[in-house]
Amino acid sequence: MAKNRRLMFIAGGIAALTAMLIFGSHAAFRLLDRSAPSVAVSGSGTGAVYGYVTAGRNRILPGVPLLKNAEVILQPGGYRTHSDSRGVYTLNDIPPATYLMTFSAKGYEDFQVENVRVLAGQALFLDGSLFPVPKGAAKAALSLTTAMGVGRTPQEYPYNTTVYLDAGKSHNLSGEGIRWEIYGPDGTLLYDPYDSNRPYTPKITEMPKASPFVFTFVPPGAGKYTIRLYVSNPLSLSESRAEITVEAVNVSPEAYSRVYAGPLPPQKAGSGELQATTGLSITREGEQVYLRGYALDRNYPTPVLYNPGGNTPDIYGKNDDHYQRAFSWQWQLELDQGGKKRDVSNWLLRVPGENNLQHVYFTALEAGTYHAMLTVNDNDPYGPLESERAILEILVLPQGSTVGSGRCLECHSSRQGNIQSVTWNSTVHGKSNMVTCEDCHGPGEAHIQARGTKAKRATIGITHDAGLCGRCHSQYNQWEKSLHSDGYAFGHLEIARPLLLNCVKCHYAEGFIETTKRMDRDGFAFKDVAFRKPLFPGGPVFFDFNALPQPDASGITCVVCHNPHGESHSGNSAALRLGSAEALCASCHAEKWHNVLLLGKAGETGSAFEYPGNDYPRLNYHLSEKTCVLCHMAGDNGNMQDAANIGGHTLRMRSKGNTDILGGYGPRPDHRELMRGGEITGNQLLLNACRDCHGDLSTFNVNRFQEEIYTLWLELGELLRAENSGVLPGYRPGDKCATCHRGGTLPFENDSELILENAYTNYKLIGNDRSWGIHNPGYVRKLLTDSIQSLQRGQR
Repeated sequence: MAKNRRLMFIAGGIAALTAMLIFGSHAAFRLLDRSAPSVAVSGSGTGAVYGYVTAGRNRILPGVPLLKNAEVILQPGGYRTHSDSRGVYTLNDIPPATYLMTFSAKGYEDFQVENVRVLAGQALFLDGSLFPVPKGAAKAALSLTTAMGVGRTPQEYPYNTTVYLDAGKSHNLSGEGIRWEIYGPDGTLLYDPYDSNRPYTPKITEMPKASPFVFTFVPPGAGKYTIRLYVSNPLSLSESRAEITVEAVNVSPEAYSRVYAGPLPPQKAGSGELQATTGLSITREGEQVYLRGYALDRNYPTPVLYNPGGNTPDIYGKNDDHYQRAFSWQWQLELDQGGKKRDVSNWLLRVPGENNLQHVYFTALEAGTYHAMLTVNDNDPYGPLESERAILEILVLPQGSTVGSGRCLECHSSRQGNIQSVTWNSTVHGKSNMVTCEDCHGPGEAHIQARGTKAKRATIGITHDAGLCGRCHSQYNQWEKSLHSDGYAFGHLEIARPLLLNCVKCHYAEGFIETTKRMDRDGFAFKDVAFRKPLFPGGPVFFDFNALPQPDASGITCVVCHNPHGESHSGNSAALRLGSAEALCASCHAEKWHNVLLLGKAGETGSAFEYPGNDYPRLNYHLSEKTCVLCHMAGDNGNMQDAANIGGHTLRMRSKGNTDILGGYGPRPDHRELMRGGEITGNQLLLNACRDCHGDLSTFNVNRFQEEIYTLWLELGELLRAENSGVLPGYRPGDKCATCHRGGTLPFENDSELILENAYTNYKLIGNDRSWGIHNPGYVRKLLTDSIQSLQRGQR
């Protein structure tokens, strides 16, 4: 029986998000169509699993043939169904839990998928491919292919990128009879980077309906790799071998540049100062202009590679900063005044505190058009390469080139409608009588004089940079300390482009804003907005890659939550998008650990396992209409000179205060092998909301409840380790997103009935929530005690 040959849905992880993206027409281009079937429907409190069953024949084209009348079974529970004439199966009304899934059909080998997590209210897409029962000796064949199975294959591949291997011309393959050997440039056998005792094994591609004969391999360095495929089956006297050679190379990086609000990019610990400039590419003479370099390198797809050391978490768990330490930067500056050009590179200065030249600045001493030219060197160990030159245009206008907000409104409040049907005087900035349009968009004289859409856009400044707001708002310094300001949640080249379209909804300011616009326009919920469009009018729907922001675009900044053109009134004085802070938090955090615990819905979403027959307390006195912000933003704890350490836009509940240790419970973010300090004198705690009900508190550990929950959590962890050779399963190798998005972890050693897995689900939920019961006291205690009892009763 073949196991785990294709796991298309790992709950909450990369494959799960991919599944939500892939929808479309199936009538046209059926052979090449990679879309999912129609979404299955689940009842209240239950979930569904659906997808295709494909027959693994010796075909090269993806998606054919589809297998009808295949049996699909979920255990425990014996939930079963059969695929229809289109190869589609649907399992409805499945209780939330983790299952073992088996696909079987006459004339085909069975195959199983372990740890299939079903979530309440959600339909999970999982594709299954069955190999025919062999009718003769196996014969291996191997060639190169592409991600979509069509088009030319490259002569060389950038190392650290995916190579697609096609075994589709092999004969009589068995799912249990495939073995690989990959030899590196030095002739030695490669081993799994996550398991040094196991040879590197290419993975089956996770594209829906793709051929089960397409595998993926990522060469870890430059050079020639020999890839050998060995196949056998019960009718084979010996293994059959096929091999190919792949050459992996270093490729040149790509350079990007933009103006940012200086003097410093966001700092992990907060700079404590207001920003000095706008970050716009249109300004006035005499102003300072700060330039930021950014590089994309297919050999360095992840921040771990292109920003070594920059992603080390601090004591609060903040990870990536806003630098790229792997590269070297070379800038030139040219001034064009009416066609007369001259080099003014000697005006460029290093930003204070920089060890390289990723960030530089100059003072625009004269009006004119400046061209900042950037070249990036990758410093690659296989031979350094330089990028092509990136050219950034900066328009510097003379002093006195402002026109006033009234002139802007002559067009934008009526003909253009960009102010969203409200007048400037009803916005936060308009009411202040202190801020003009040009404070945020640059001097407007050139924009007014420009003719044509292209020229108009080229003469107005637009940025999503938080530093623009940080010129006036001290909350910028609070935001710097929050996890919202992390520099690189992932690398732009680290995520498959179809998946990246879903990531941008929450991880990029531009993507979030566009999502909220589509919510208003189409009446969709946040989670239902998808960036797709027809390939042609009336044609099949495909991914709209034009919706992807620039690689160096801003992340979660002020304008994600606040609409600077939005109306300010008594019910929404801060012009929050979606109308309230509660709705904003829920848009991206709806199914995060903290929120599902607070709402008591962790069982419905699959984040918790609620034991059948037990009643779980739903009443939660800590749940209010203000949800997250009631506690995490309580109070105004900072000013221009002293940025807040807790609350406000830091969203922190605890600061180390005048100590060097962060108290509380659970593993330390900066040293996961160590535990936090418990009740530490000197820590600064945000107790404002707590005191409304609990009086004059000095601790979160009311009646030692947090300590009780933490002790139960430790006990559950020890019980789980005792059943798994002293260790807890880690996240699936390479599934980086899973660490925040409830992704699947590796299975336990001996857990056919999923007793350990279900208890581990609750262990991970409470450990990752980190409130130690505060988010929902009764519910959390019940989850832990039931999990412990299930293991103590010996349900193994």
